[in-house]
Amino acid sequence: MTIPDSAARARPLMLAAAWFLQACGSAALSRHADAAPGLPSTQASLEAEPSRGVMGEAAINAAPAAMVAEAVPMSAAGAPAPAPPPMPTPVAPTPVAPPTPDADQAVLAEARKMVDIEARLSLEVEDVARATESVRALVAKSGAQVVSENVAQQGGMARAELTLRVAATAAGDFLSALQGIGVVRTRQVIAKDIGKEFYDATIRLANLEAVRKRYEEILAQAKTVEEILRLEGELGRIRQQIEQLKGELRWMRDRAARATVYVSLFTQGQLPPPPIVKPQAKLHPGLRLSYLDDLRGDAGHQAYLGAGLSLGSTPSATLELQGFRRVGSGSAGLDGLFVTLNGRFYSEFLGNGNREFLNPYLGLRGGYARFLGHNEIIAGGAVGLEIFKRDWLIVDADLRGYALFASKVGGHMGLEPSLGASVAF
Repeated sequence: MTIPDSAARARPLMLAAAWFLQACGSAALSRHADAAPGLPSTQASLEAEPSRGVMGEAAINAAPAAMVAEAVPMSAAGAPAPAPPPMPTPVAPTPVAPPTPDADQAVLAEARKMVDIEARLSLEVEDVARATESVRALVAKSGAQVVSENVAQQGGMARAELTLRVAATAAGDFLSALQGIGVVRTRQVIAKDIGKEFYDATIRLANLEAVRKRYEEILAQAKTVEEILRLEGELGRIRQQIEQLKGELRWMRDRAARATVYVSLFTQGQLPPPPIVKPQAKLHPGLRLSYLDDLRGDAGHQAYLGAGLSLGSTPSATLELQGFRRVGSGSAGLDGLFVTLNGRFYSEFLGNGNREFLNPYLGLRGGYARFLGHNEIIAGGAVGLEIFKRDWLIVDADLRGYALFASKVGGHMGLEPSLGASVAF
């Protein structure tokens, strides 16, 4: 087909217009593609669909003559060129940056101050008791606290171990004041940063609180008993973890707020000799002489002389073994053998047995008797007086009255004045 001369003359103008439209469309598509990553690029679209690309020189040559002819009058008439179709504007998702709450900043600020301070100070002093009093006075003045105190003496040395808690901000001045009490032998200060542990525990606590709240919301909507029991079990476990974390946080806050100071006071000098301990008697053996008047009612009475031994852990409680022989008897052997337990009781209104002379007392007596060939039981009491009493010797006299019974011949009475002495062993 032959192109008219007018069309040939308009050919350069059409090529320029086509090139301009291509450049404008490519730029617009590039901007939209950058704004919406999900849209395909202009270059890719053009490569995928060549038929929609910009018309080059070959496309113009192959175009129908009528199209070219119609384009020329429109251009010549000055009609505006058609604008490219508008591209849709994609809506991109708005990026949301995780906000940093003020509470988290407060936790970070508090965590930076979490330093656990421990100090150990060993002082040699002349007098441990006096130095301990000085430490207590310094503690009271500084507003510190004595957590534990242990004072010991062994051989020629005395030692005191004290554990103190003082405000962390005043720990330096407090240690300097302690060093003036004696001669410093060892000094150690350790500052441990526990900020990370504190921050981690705080985050875990916040997470657990959120989980607990969510579980409580779900529990409020539970319908069956099985769901309620399962949710309450989980809530109990979470609450236990929350309380444990709260306890750890309280402990860390206390460790950071107050420094711990271990003070050791000791002396190398000789201690005064220990006081002489008063000796204590283990046993109180004694000897007793007696006169027994056996009263048998209508059968009359008979006199007996006796002697015995006593033994006791204290003078107030003794075991006695006595032998009696009738006065004027020509037979060999003993007429009576008594084995008795004896006790003494003192009155607080009459010296309570602590006087050196004339301590009155009351007594009880009971035991077994082999008397005139019969087995009998003895039960009675006594009224006595300690004539002389020292730690190592007691001399006393008493009057005993008792009954002898449970024999085949019947019961009878006995009166027995006696005089005894016991020594400490």
